[in-house]
This record gives sequence, structure tokens and C-alpha cells, in this order.
Amino acid sequence: MLLSEQHLKYMIGHDEDHEEVSFKVTDRRKFNANDSVKDGDVIEPSGEVNTDAMVMRALWCDVIALPPDYLSDVATAADRGGYELTHAMASSQLLVENGCDVADAERLRDGLAPRVAELLAPTEASDLELESCGLLFWVGHGDRVPADYQSIVRRSQLPDGGWPEKVGDDVSDPHATAWGLRCEMELLGGA
Repeated sequence: MLLSEQHLKYMIGHDEDHEEVSFKVTDRRKFNANDSVKDGDVIEPSGEVNTDAMVMRALWCDVIALPPDYLSDVATAADRGGYELTHAMASSQLLVENGCDVADAERLRDGLAPRVAELLAPTEASDLELESCGLLFWVGHGDRVPADYQSIVRRSQLPDGGWPEKVGDDVSDPHATAWGLRCEMELLGGA
């Protein structure tokens, strides 16, 4: 299925004024780490999980030291399931890629993989399932994605080429579409 111009622009990276922008994880060093890692704990005093703080701390861990309880907080966040679980897995992978607490981060990441695989719905795929699929491949656990999952991903794709945020939505979501493309690419044998 072809993607709409809107989805292609999103994937390439365009801002609201349609001016081309580019940002890759490796470009993060162009920005001031202290401006990117805002105050905030992974587990807020209210008990809520701050997924932005969790991911940003992992993204910048080789520049700004992690709080001593960071990995414990990430594990606690993962216990909440859903997006907290997928963001915990992504954070642990960023720690590994940035060379921070590698052994403990790998153990955490690998321990989360079976739980992330359980998020893959058996009949339809929307944002959470597509994110789970893409993450499993990214962190080296693509073998946990069922062999027939490509048919589920394709069946869930909307006529404009994108994927919905929630099952039953008829509007494509850019986040779900990015993960849908990653998942489908990996299911087709990677790039």
C-alpha cells in the first residue's frame, strides 16, 4: 500500500510550515543536555510515571549521570504495563546503546521482552501493538513477534497507508504509522 504525502512528510521530517527538519538520536549532542533533561523523576511524587523523564535520562545518560534509583524506577514503571512498559524497554535499550549501566540495562531489557510481546494483540494492531512490534525488533527480540503478525499489521492498515492510534479509529496517527512502518519493514526482512 502506498503512503500519502502527509505520511511521507512526517516520516522524512517536516515541521508545521513544511520546512524540512531532520533529527536523529545521534544528533542529540547538538543540543544542550541540561536543557533536554528537565527536572522530574521517573516516578513522580503523585505516583504517576513520567515517560519523558525516563526516556530523556536514558538518551543523555552518557552526558548526565543517572540518579542512583533510575533502573529501579524504570522497572517499577514497566510494572504498570502498556506504554510505561514499552518506554521502559526503549529506555533500557538507550542505556545499552549509550554505554550506561550496560549489564543491568541488558538484563532489564531482556527481562521485559516477554511482557512486551504479550502486548501484541492477536487480531488487530494499533499504536501500542505496533510500537511493541518495532521495539522488539530494535532490541534484538524480533523472534518474539509471531510469524503471522504481518497479516495482522496489514489488515490494520488504513486506506491512506497509515495506522490508527486505537483499534476502530478511521484516522491515521503519525506515531502509530511510524511504528507500523518499522514493524512491517522488519517483518519483511529488515533493511
